[in-house]
Amino acid sequence: MHKLILFFFFVTALSALKAQEFNYKKDFDRILAQTKDSSNELYHKNLMKKYQDNSPELSDYEMLALLIHFTSDPNYKPYEILSQEENIKSIIEQKEYQRAIKLCDSLLEHHPFNQAILFEMALINFELERFEKSENYRIKFNRIMDAMAYSGSGNSTESAIFSLGTRDSHFYIANRLSYTIEKVGAGQDDSGNMVDIIETFEEGKGTRLLHFQIQHAVNRLLESTE
Repeated sequence: MHKLILFFFFVTALSALKAQEFNYKKDFDRILAQTKDSSNELYHKNLMKKYQDNSPELSDYEMLALLIHFTSDPNYKPYEILSQEENIKSIIEQKEYQRAIKLCDSLLEHHPFNQAILFEMALINFELERFEKSENYRIKFNRIMDAMAYSGSGNSTESAIFSLGTRDSHFYIANRLSYTIEKVGAGQDDSGNMVDIIETFEEGKGTRLLHFQIQHAVNRLLESTE
């Protein structure tokens, strides 16, 4: 799929610098509650329709609200889904595209914001010259990237970028910023929330530490082990 690289990765040329208007400690629980309130403008079912329709009216803030709401969904299993992502990659490597599409479709029903699956669906459909479908998935993927960029600069634990899981953080680094990952560690913000701390490298500029907020993923992991 080498011919797809220029098509898909033009997203990496976009600026990742956006004004941060989200604070995990102050805003996460408030936004989550609002997404569950049918009278609120952030009600998740209304936002989900915008997302599925690729509506240009869906803002980065609203997309972030959708990601936050998904952390309360029973299907949110950021570590269990990893094996399925690897399975999809293996099927695609064998060029069994129709089989991969069928599996991706079934998983997206319950994991609509899974970056790895959206990414692969955009590439597969482009390879099969289903350009409209490919664009549909590419837009969704980029919407998630935009919401992550909106959530924080990632320069410190207090401005950590919201991420549904560690794999999403890696996708952001590779596909939004075009950085390589050098080292992966973890820490906490001032409130004790778990943060992925990733040392990245940008050609010509050197290393940079990026921080990603993943306390919600840790919470779900702990719930699954109880």
